[in-house]
Amino acid sequence: MKKGIFKTLSMVFIITAVSKVLGLLRDIVFAKYYGTGLDATAYFAAIKIPTQIVDIVLSSSIVSTFIPVFNEIMQKKRQRECQ
Repeated sequence: MKKGIFKTLSMVFIITAVSKVLGLLRDIVFAKYYGTGLDATAYFAAIKIPTQIVDIVLSSSIVSTFIPVFNEIMQKKRQRECQ
């Protein structure tokens, strides 16, 4: 069971890391085309709070629902394969 949880958490970690890298690339492209002036600063300030709220809500929902359900599905699949 611990291997299943570790595998699931590893997958979530990898997906989160990829998401953060893509966000960094988005910010780099945004800075290249729009610069780092007042408009860009206003945009980043305005988007900071909603982004943090979404990150917190998604993280907590993934931890509390997705991981246990996914782990249970994986265990049932392994049990069927062993039979």
